[in-house]
Amino acid sequence: YFGGVAGYNNGVIGTVTNTSVIDVTAQYGTLVGGIIGFNDANGTLAGEIVNEGNISGKSEVGGIIGENINQSILNNEGKPRLTISNKGNVRATNGGAAGIFYDNQGVINNVDLINEGTVTGGTAKDSVTGGLFGKNSGKVTNSILTNSGIVTGGGTVGGLIGDNSGSASGSVFTNDGIVEGEDKVGGLFGINSGSFNTSSLINTVNAQVTGKQEVGGLIGKNTGTITGGRDAADSYYKYQIYNNGTITVTGEGENIGG
Repeated sequence: YFGGVAGYNNGVIGTVTNTSVIDVTAQYGTLVGGIIGFNDANGTLAGEIVNEGNISGKSEVGGIIGENINQSILNNEGKPRLTISNKGNVRATNGGAAGIFYDNQGVINNVDLINEGTVTGGTAKDSVTGGLFGKNSGKVTNSILTNSGIVTGGGTVGGLIGDNSGSASGSVFTNDGIVEGEDKVGGLFGINSGSFNTSSLINTVNAQVTGKQEVGGLIGKNTGTITGGRDAADSYYKYQIYNNGTITVTGEGENIGG
């Protein structure tokens, strides 16, 4: 396990920054993170967590955590707002990479998740890369997920999440960055099979999405259900779904949507 602050964490890490002068490199390693390499069942985060360093490894590389098995680490209900951001360069030479951590399976609640850095996944067509998570199956509530960085990979790529099967409500998902991949590429999600209710999904005018096939401003391939919604007083559309970004197709592309 390789981490800028802790290789292995089973305690509490709060309000910490891995600065730009600290790089974490494990050329042939997996479970590499800017803050924590491996986060065990009792490992928790609090306050503001930031990675500014360059993080690289073979696969499953995260700007914050390499691998996390505490599925309540992002369930911040009833606590002060938790903010986690990646501002560094995160690279996987073979498999997938993500700005926060590679695979999230737990609830995300009362959290701001931000990628401002460059996240680069491997060139393999089966790699999955996301600005925040490579894969997410957890429910998202009362949270804001944002990418303004550059997210690239050889396979499935999403500006926020590469492959999402989790549901969401009362949250905002925004891509304001550059997303590039091959197959199943989206400004927010490369693949989505989850259900979104009363949430905003936005690909801004600054966003650029480039891929070869199954490319979309919001989602590359969607089999889920997506619904915006009005505010509690039913006075206006608080939760909106739209793409204002640029979609570019490389080669003889197919299944392209704005």
